Amino acid sequence: MARSEPWLPLFKKIDALVTAKGRVPCRTVYDPTRRVASVSMGDRSIDLMICPRGRYGDQPFFKRTASLVVCVAGSSLTPGDGEKIAAYLAAMERHDAALSAALSRLASSPSQPETGQVQPLIQDLSLRDGDKVKGKLCLLSLTMRCNQRCLFCPVFRDAPELGKERILKELSDYCARNSAHLPVTGVLITGGEPTLSPALGAAVRFMEKKGVGYCSLLSNAVRFADRDFVKAVFDAGVRRLFLSFHSHREETYDLLTGTTGLYPKAVEGLTLCLSMPFFEVTCNVVLTKHNYKDIPAMASFIAGLRKRSNGPKTLNMCVSAMNQNPRWLELSIEHSKAAPFLRRTCREGALPFTAFMGDCAMPVCVGGLYRAAPSIVPSGRVDTPTWRALRGWDPSKTPVPEDCLRVKDASCKKCRFDPVCGGLMSLYARRYGTSELRPVK
Repeated sequence: MARSEPWLPLFKKIDALVTAKGRVPCRTVYDPTRRVASVSMGDRSIDLMICPRGRYGDQPFFKRTASLVVCVAGSSLTPGDGEKIAAYLAAMERHDAALSAALSRLASSPSQPETGQVQPLIQDLSLRDGDKVKGKLCLLSLTMRCNQRCLFCPVFRDAPELGKERILKELSDYCARNSAHLPVTGVLITGGEPTLSPALGAAVRFMEKKGVGYCSLLSNAVRFADRDFVKAVFDAGVRRLFLSFHSHREETYDLLTGTTGLYPKAVEGLTLCLSMPFFEVTCNVVLTKHNYKDIPAMASFIAGLRKRSNGPKTLNMCVSAMNQNPRWLELSIEHSKAAPFLRRTCREGALPFTAFMGDCAMPVCVGGLYRAAPSIVPSGRVDTPTWRALRGWDPSKTPVPEDCLRVKDASCKKCRFDPVCGGLMSLYARRYGTSELRPVK
């Protein structure tokens, strides 16, 4: 064993535990430059990104042990893979503290390249209406670098950035595996800040060539303050923009984004995007205790930036709850407190709301949002494990199962939106309970 690779004997111990329990040979090959463990079990190989929990926090799509954060990296899972991953995580928990310490030393090693950061490249999700798969949602993280440090951002920024050739190779493999789904597959290019990736244009053109259903670009709009850059993104084939804009008040914007001086660029970038003939521009607002009362005024502000003569075909607003991250408790706001301001935004009509389809979706039963804005009702929910709390559930006595990222009330089964609603984030339910949920007949 090389002295610089203290994780090797730990992975060997994990492999031995999995092999002994499952009677299927398990072998882990760990790539420290990507922080990805290729785990072979029998005839299957699954790539898992593994990093110390203290360097990341909590986030949907990731599995957690006491000391580590683990996610599937660039793999298309089969129905039987969940059992294999669960067995591997159970074995890892026996050594997670030691493994976290070993990988923490790796994170601070001067031998690691000082490059931008990304991983996982692809997160492959399904959108479901009940048990029916309505389509695929591919989250494509071209880079984890960012020009902002949002207080609520859960992004892990400690893995080397992949080169353009590697990105295109993994995209090619993904498209080959999902060729039957491509016409109904949506790709959301995210990060970090994807406009910082030199592979952006090539990736968009590649997906268009492969016949992907639609491609949306998530950005904070700062780089769009350059008119030539906006045109280059449009010419590459991007027709849908998902722009994060969390406050029209500069002081609140600076606070939430952890920046100073970028607000004017974001406003200019948003203005230039709204002057271009994109098919759709959605302005996303992450609700926190600092901005939820400003949603009506923010909608009017954004609508006022639009140049209607040559702007996007559709301009709307999307509201999402916070991801689970280390500052969640400090920043979160109850959905019921935000609902009156969302209803007021709907009444004033400056911008229409559209549904948020991911794990940060806010249940539309809260505050009667489904009545105020029918368009906010999602057509499908992200396929993540959901636990149903029984009547009188006490989070302090009955914890949410570790692998369940969402929580519903048992009565939600009677709701007409149950097939497309993901319920509450588990951390939210543990803090605020499930009493806000009201079945809609």
